[in-house]
Amino acid sequence: MVEFVQGNRAESDNKGRLLYLHGDQGRKRPYPGISLIIPAFNEEDRISRALDSYIPVLKATGFPFEILVIMDGNDRTPEIVERYSHLGVTGFTYGSKLGKGGAVAKGVLLSSHDIVGYVDADGSLDAGDLAMMLNYALTYDCVVASRWLRESRWLRKEPLFNRIASRSFNIIVRGFLGIPVRDTQCGAKFFRSAIVKEVVTRAIVTNRTFDVDFLYHARRMGARMIEIPVRWSHDEDTRMPIFRVIPIMFLTVLGIRFMNLPLRRYVPPSVVDFFVRRYASD
Repeated sequence: MVEFVQGNRAESDNKGRLLYLHGDQGRKRPYPGISLIIPAFNEEDRISRALDSYIPVLKATGFPFEILVIMDGNDRTPEIVERYSHLGVTGFTYGSKLGKGGAVAKGVLLSSHDIVGYVDADGSLDAGDLAMMLNYALTYDCVVASRWLRESRWLRKEPLFNRIASRSFNIIVRGFLGIPVRDTQCGAKFFRSAIVKEVVTRAIVTNRTFDVDFLYHARRMGARMIEIPVRWSHDEDTRMPIFRVIPIMFLTVLGIRFMNLPLRRYVPPSVVDFFVRRYASD
């Protein structure tokens, strides 16, 4: 049985220090280390902001950590990332386009610590809330950042059309996949390593809808999940206009549901390959 709860900011330390929080059953895991994955496709203008923001938070925990930047573009991002190599940052460059989900999956398989998470390369997540997510990761198998809970705060808001599209998409996700999360698309999540490494062997989506695929499989595996409010600064990604993204995301959700039905075994491989190429990849 899946346990799902919504967290609140009152349980976190305002100074961003790690707290040893206990869940409903008073469970607390050992905390051997943190692996933070940052997918980066041509992020030379934004990657430094993210690294400068999150490295001090990870260092302040006192635990071993690594930041894995997964790159598949053709700009100066690898050169910039290399400058942070002495601070626990390692860059991995791939010649073919991975898609955001594909990049995160690569990072998961390369990760070496018990807590594995990912954040966007634009530094949209407030650094203090990264610390709060780590607090909850001590207790829960899956920690989901949310822009749509009562205590969430937009430091820089999305355009109105984006917000309407986001809420509509969430209705589809909850209705078709039963994922009890109000914001599947917020680009910050943490998992127990054992959970997420199994998830990436089951997930097939590599485009920006991959979060839904991850959460769908984590829920089916019985992961203890919590959704927590965060402070978020919207940074418009003009490389993929929202009106082009929405239809693909909706079709991807339908595909995830279909691909996990019992009758999936009777579907010809050519049909599966077509879906993956057309709707599950960037």
